[in-house]
Amino acid sequence: MTTISLPVNISYIGTNSFKNCDALVSIEVPYGVNGIDEGAFSYCKSLKNINIPNGVTIINNEAFRCCSSLVTLFLPNSLIHIGDNTFFSTGISGHVDIPINVTSIGLGAFRECVNLTSVRILGEVGSIGRTCFYGSPLQHIVIYSVNPPLIGDLVFKSTTTIYVPDES
Repeated sequence: MTTISLPVNISYIGTNSFKNCDALVSIEVPYGVNGIDEGAFSYCKSLKNINIPNGVTIINNEAFRCCSSLVTLFLPNSLIHIGDNTFFSTGISGHVDIPINVTSIGLGAFRECVNLTSVRILGEVGSIGRTCFYGSPLQHIVIYSVNPPLIGDLVFKSTTTIYVPDES
């Protein structure tokens, strides 16, 4: 099974639902889903495309851990929480925007994303967990926040420039 279209009547993708589905390349998540639970797609090494629709408010721990083929990530504006190790060791490449409503980013959430080079945090993130970006070659991170987030230790491994715009 390489492509999955989930039924429109589901509201949550459960724990380990598709874990280790090595052949899974693409999944269409319907509107109406409000959460993706722990390990839901972890170790789906061929997963390249996932549409996370507006309405999803939480992506729990390790939901996409080790999805090494996942290179593009667009997070919905409805998202509030990114769990621990959610995108740990994925193939996310280039740039990621953390939506304006996200209030917390868990420990190791983007750890060892070896192609991730920049992040913009668009809202009032209260905390960025320990080792969140550790092992990711971030060149810069821009934080659009009036109040700076609580940043855990070892968040960055490499030299990363943090920008806080004047209007923040």
